Amino acid sequence: MAEGDLPKGATQYLRLKAIEALGRLRTPGAEGVLRKIAEARKTFRWANPSELRLVAAQAMDKLDSSLGEDFYAE
Repeated sequence: MAEGDLPKGATQYLRLKAIEALGRLRTPGAEGVLRKIAEARKTFRWANPSELRLVAAQAMDKLDSSLGEDFYAE
């Protein structure tokens, strides 16, 4: 769900909550998914809305504080 595989009729709010859950549950291996959400770019803009990118960075910080610090420094 965090990567955007949402059920039919679901809103982006569900995706946001799934991203938050990855951080709260300290899901092993979630770093790659979260980093992709936070850093993905299209040609001249971000691939994801700022709310999703921020929540992904916060979840990375919960997994490992050094991951979040790296993201906030950029």
